[in-house]
Amino acid sequence: MRRRGHPARPRRRGLDVSDDVRRRVTDCTDPELLRHWLTRAVTAPKAEEIFEDE
Repeated sequence: MRRRGHPARPRRRGLDVSDDVRRRVTDCTDPELLRHWLTRAVTAPKAEEIFEDE
């Protein structure tokens, strides 16, 4: 799984992606967690909400 692609997904939806959010995603090495975040990124109204309940 490409980690670089994840921060772009929320941006494509018009969400602002902070440096903290971008860093959290790019620093993650757990493919299952990245998939979970990607699934949430499709519908999250804010990029920070991708990580809710973590």
